[in-house]
Amino acid sequence: MYEFLVLGTNSLLELKECIECQTDKILQQQQQYRLEACSFFIEGTFYDYLGEGRSIGEGGIPLSSPVVEFARQKEQEGDTLFKNFKTENMQRTRLSDLEIRLGSHYFYLHAVNERHVVLPKVFIKWYRFV
Repeated sequence: MYEFLVLGTNSLLELKECIECQTDKILQQQQQYRLEACSFFIEGTFYDYLGEGRSIGEGGIPLSSPVVEFARQKEQEGDTLFKNFKTENMQRTRLSDLEIRLGSHYFYLHAVNERHVVLPKVFIKWYRFV
């Protein structure tokens, strides 16, 4: 288990870059490239990243796509359990933008089927006195 100290001004992408996983290293060695698509799942929202220079509109497919499609299909069938799943951009989301609950388990998904639990433990609010 790793612990990270991050600022509210850090983006989710910057947090993602702190997470090291052996699976990424193995895939990179075996396939000679790095799978960069990843996603955080926080409070019903997937925060997606496709990799440097790639975007959803240009044929990139986020890892959250099958889950979100499944949820929309279930919602259309009247199942309220999957209601309100959303997707956002990981690069543009700052940690201070999130409504995070201490002790809640959130997920970081990458490398096609690799999952890690993200568990926020402490928040410190800094005040600047002038």
